[in-house]
Amino acid sequence: MISTDRLKSIYPYATPTDIDNYKKILEYIGVNDEGIDGFLTPSLKLFHHPFKMKDLEKALERLMKAFANKEKILFFGDYDTDGCTTTALFVKVLRDKGIIVDYYVPHRHKDGYGLNATKMKEFAGLYDLIVTGDTGIKEMETIYNCPIDVIVTDHHEPFVTSDEELLAQYRGIANIIEKDGKTMVIPDAYAVVNPKRIDCEYPNKCLSGVAVIFKLLQGLFIKNNWKQVDLTQHLDLVATGLVADLVPQFDTDYQDSEVRMMTKVGLQIMNQNPKPWVSSIIEISKIEEVNHNSLGFVYGPRFNAAGRLDSPFPVVEYLLEDDYELSYEKALVLEKYNTDRKELQKEATESIVELLKNKDKSWTDRIVVVKAQPQYHSGIAGLVASRLVSQYNVPAIVLCEKEIDGKKFLTGSCRSIEGVDILHLLQQTEKKMGAYKYGGHEMAAGLTITLNQFDTFRESIREAALLLDDSKFTNSLFYELEIPLNKLTLPTVNFIRDTFYKIRLFSGSNKLYSAPTPMKKKENANVYLEKDRSRYRAALWGTGEEFCEQYVEKGFNEIDVVYSAGIWNDRISLQLENYKVL
Repeated sequence: MISTDRLKSIYPYATPTDIDNYKKILEYIGVNDEGIDGFLTPSLKLFHHPFKMKDLEKALERLMKAFANKEKILFFGDYDTDGCTTTALFVKVLRDKGIIVDYYVPHRHKDGYGLNATKMKEFAGLYDLIVTGDTGIKEMETIYNCPIDVIVTDHHEPFVTSDEELLAQYRGIANIIEKDGKTMVIPDAYAVVNPKRIDCEYPNKCLSGVAVIFKLLQGLFIKNNWKQVDLTQHLDLVATGLVADLVPQFDTDYQDSEVRMMTKVGLQIMNQNPKPWVSSIIEISKIEEVNHNSLGFVYGPRFNAAGRLDSPFPVVEYLLEDDYELSYEKALVLEKYNTDRKELQKEATESIVELLKNKDKSWTDRIVVVKAQPQYHSGIAGLVASRLVSQYNVPAIVLCEKEIDGKKFLTGSCRSIEGVDILHLLQQTEKKMGAYKYGGHEMAAGLTITLNQFDTFRESIREAALLLDDSKFTNSLFYELEIPLNKLTLPTVNFIRDTFYKIRLFSGSNKLYSAPTPMKKKENANVYLEKDRSRYRAALWGTGEEFCEQYVEKGFNEIDVVYSAGIWNDRISLQLENYKVL
């Protein structure tokens, strides 16, 4: 809890309404009096000593040995924004210190999810040491079969279970950790650096892959007595990976703002001293400043698009480019990937929705599990799944056919709804159908199964979903906080924006003071809302035409709304996220 008096002392000129709103916002995030100073005024003082992280010093000792002996080192990253920024950070920082490292970022469609076993065997014949970034925490068998040293750095959830049947398959090929009544399985690697290990005491569990690598490099700089400024100047890369990967900006358990601080400092660097990879996208996208939304909706999608449709190598090359003109040319390539991605996503979503119209309710009542048509990339599966979640208000899994090492598989992405842990459902499914490859967190995950496992997988995960409480699937108006429109102020919206959290707000019983009007694109509309004489125009994207038709047909003039608030030209700008006609 945060005391009202404490907030009044921090914001002496704020109105009672704003103080009340600030209190609601901070308490939703989980900030209390212990963590409020760090949250509101984050600084470099919030950095924790990197050696608090389990196995980090062991990993550094192996790296230092490799540097001294001029061993050949490969960095194995991942294909999303977090994975590409992780790779670029490690390679760039070491190359600037005269240390040569090679890198590999997997091809989503050719290599599949995680560490490709064939590639790892191939690399073992070419290198002396492999370091992973943003991947590897569940690669027990692949790492066990790798004949050279592997250092795993990752932030994804390790495998935790008390089921002896599941544990049995890993005994002898992985390390099993027991602590506080929990049993965790991690790869039998030289070192495993992941703050989510149950035996890791690091006081922030919200780091993304690029932040974990930053901590590893921070330890390296301490050991070598190098200037920390040569590392902190790259917090722009860290901020981009953190925001794009949607990790929490604040660790509620430890009341810790280290992630938020890295994001804030990274944004300052991008605006005050932008590198070529920052500037070229600013020019192409015509944004005036780089903020938290820019990282999530401008930079992130462009970096993700290449890995979704093809190879992510152009993203890492772009991030490593120091020449502005060459950087701009490479940015145009990423722009084209993003344009193509949008079109494919739209087509795939429409085709799957049409398919589901002809299926019985068991396909959409608790969880949607579908195969996309063969022409669609698994790279857009997560985006399509997110659209299906919005449409059906249940978790969604979209799978696409792909060939890996000459064999055909189904690989794709899962997205969930509030209150339903998709990783738990995947674990329950594993108990019914046997081991398969998956990983992620409670709201989003990736997986790979064989073609002939589809029916069994769909049935098994639906059975697991049917065991969940019905209440998790009945509320369609999901929101984080209730702030009625008549209590919404410009300082409150600025406060929300500065938290770096996407906070959906609820306002009940709002009148329509004018008929909704369609925008240039008919699927979008302006909705005119009034609450106790406070009036706002809200944009409704995607379902605007349907809303206008419903208004004409039923003639309603009062609705509950879920909305998000932003700033445009120093005025409040609203987006309607969902609504319920009263």
